[in-house]
Amino acid sequence: MRKYVALIACFGLFSCSSIGYISMDSLYPAELSFSSDVRTVGVVDNTVNHDTLLATGITIGTLEGNGKIMARQLANHIADGDYFDEVILCDTSLRSSGPVNVEPKLPQEEVQALTSDLNVDMLITVDGVCVKTWLDLQIYWGAPDPVEVVAGEISSVISLYVPSRKEPMRLALGAQDTLYWDLGDSRLTERKLVEEASLHAALLSMKYLVPQWKAEERFYYSGGNVDMRDAAVYVQENNWDEAFQLWKRVYDSSKVKSKKRMRAALNLALYYEMQSNISEALKYAKEAMDIAKPWSTDKNFITSYSGQLSDKSLKIQKLNLQMERFHEK
Repeated sequence: MRKYVALIACFGLFSCSSIGYISMDSLYPAELSFSSDVRTVGVVDNTVNHDTLLATGITIGTLEGNGKIMARQLANHIADGDYFDEVILCDTSLRSSGPVNVEPKLPQEEVQALTSDLNVDMLITVDGVCVKTWLDLQIYWGAPDPVEVVAGEISSVISLYVPSRKEPMRLALGAQDTLYWDLGDSRLTERKLVEEASLHAALLSMKYLVPQWKAEERFYYSGGNVDMRDAAVYVQENNWDEAFQLWKRVYDSSKVKSKKRMRAALNLALYYEMQSNISEALKYAKEAMDIAKPWSTDKNFITSYSGQLSDKSLKIQKLNLQMERFHEK
């Protein structure tokens, strides 16, 4: 059984409500799936960098991002993802002049030539990076007053070309996010802002390309009787098999519609999720949800958790298909 869950050392116990919390990382599929034949990837900058950044001050409006920085960082992220066999970065930008707001489609001959020169199965071009800035106020925890910041909405476009098709497939993908910079930071320059925004733009595009780890929080019942409390200790020690034995004992010894059985069932669902056995986790989560009283806090928590499991079940099917490439070598 493949395991796509990693527990990270972050526990919280709340004795007043007999609920414990854990944080874990789960692997989710990329938004795009690629043929197992696509094993080597080339990344190239296809933007025009006019380098008109101010030496002092920050432009409030629209700034050009740095496609070369984004392309380099994107190649690094893809390589770190260890999903493709090899990632090649082309240091030469495809465009040295022309309008910034044009996202040209590469002609078939150029795609074929580039993929041949780089010896890659797929070409990724960075076609545009843009930062729209404005002044804003942010409230930070512990700060006595709002902080004046420069907000920057980052948008980027990448294109994917697969030359093995009769006519190279081009897929343009956009991504957006907003970052904030402290206006009072004496080290802040327009160049620094653009460089950081361009680095972040590369990270935004990764959701399309390789499976991603996602931090998630889960709750479990940690009180009610000795076995549940002892199992909570095992969870803190990352000893899930011992916790399972105690939860299963509570489950088997409890009345069918009792709160004890509901709590044990929810915890068993969490155990099976940690084992990447989502179908079994869904079975126990459904039982816990059926037992929970309508409109209760338990019902709300368990219903939410069941929805998360259902969503994960669908995504794991896609993830399994994407990971098949490692069994076809």
